[in-house]
Amino acid sequence: MSYHNCGYISRQVVLALLRRELKRWGFGLLVIYGRWRVGKTALVLKATEDMRRLYYLAVERGNLPRLKRAAALDP
Repeated sequence: MSYHNCGYISRQVVLALLRRELKRWGFGLLVIYGRWRVGKTALVLKATEDMRRLYYLAVERGNLPRLKRAAALDP
């Protein structure tokens, strides 16, 4: 599902759409992208606050081994 170039959408609408997509799949990957400092991280954290989650922000090379270690800690 893509909402690219669909104009302004209120934060509550985006939050509802994100929660719906997260509940639809048992396991999956959602890509959230956009300009810096527009609230993407806050949106994801709010949408998943009542779910078990692993939030990982990859900002440098060599992150895969650290991600695997972090995932192994969460049974």
